[in-house]
This record gives sequence, C-alpha cells and structure tokens, in this order.
Amino acid sequence: MVKGEIKSNIKKLWRHLPYILNIENETRPISLVVHLTSKCNLDCNFCYIKNRDKVQELDYDKLINFIDVIKPKSVELTGGEPCLYYDIDRLIIYLSKNNIKIGMYTNGYYLKYMTYFLHNFDWLRISINSYIDNNKIFTDPIIPDKLGYIYIKYLNSPKDLRKRLIKFMKNHRGLYLRIV
Repeated sequence: MVKGEIKSNIKKLWRHLPYILNIENETRPISLVVHLTSKCNLDCNFCYIKNRDKVQELDYDKLINFIDVIKPKSVELTGGEPCLYYDIDRLIIYLSKNNIKIGMYTNGYYLKYMTYFLHNFDWLRISINSYIDNNKIFTDPIIPDKLGYIYIKYLNSPKDLRKRLIKFMKNHRGLYLRIV
C-alpha cells in the first residue's frame, strides 16, 4: 500500500459521490468493503500490503457519514488487521443498530477480546497461514456446515489451533466462519 492511500481513496469516493448517488433507479451498493486501518500485528511475507504505511486509519466520523450517504446492505471490514482499528467496537455497534450486515476479514488473533461483539457479525473470514498438519486439508465432522475447511500451508504455529477453532464455533453458533 502506498503511503496516504487510505486518505486518497476516501477523497476519491467523496469526489465521485454525486455520480455514485445518481446510479440508475437510485440503486445503492449491496456491499461496501472498508479498509479500516493499515495496522497489523503480523508481518507475513506474502501480504499484499506488506510495505504499507502502518499508521493509516480511516476517520470514524467521515466513515459513518459516508455509510449514511451510500446506505449499503452490508459492510466488509478489512485492513491491515481490522480488530486494531481504534473505534472497531463503536463501528460494529453502529452498523448493527442500522441493520447493516457485517463481515470481517481477520487473522483472528484479537477475536478473543471481541467476544462481546461477535454475535453482531454475519460472517468472519479468518486467514490462517501458520498452522501445520503435514500440509493436509481437513474438515471437522462436528460442525461441517459452519467450519468449512482449513488448508494447512505454513509452519511454526500453535498445535492447539484446531481445538480452539472448534471451541470458538461451539461458543458462537450461527456465525458463519470461513477459514482460508
């Protein structure tokens, strides 16, 4: 990510707002993908935004104002690591109160601190790139329709990850979780 890219993307959106709002039949976007922050707790060598400016964050009030104007049916939160966004809790509450479906792309590290808000999410996509089980694909028969699959790809990770994921899904039934 180029330094200042988040700010310039918001400026582009505001500059094109009249065009966006004049879409035929006043159709609104179904989903809005929001890169909340460039901060991340990991430093993955394959990350597409590895060389990012790690202090960029969207201004909460401007983001809410934009969401109010666009009126999407769903918002997908991403980053960096969206759980590190300074106002993530307030944003989740706002989206939920306004009946906007919420999805999030995360590395999952901070979900243990967000258990109070997890019921507000319609889906989570957790990128797991550091768990090892002889480079195999496995599914869990306990929750096959919720857990999906895990592709074990990279080395040096906690050996109890599978158990923790199963426990997580049991504690948050109804939440769609895709692990990639």
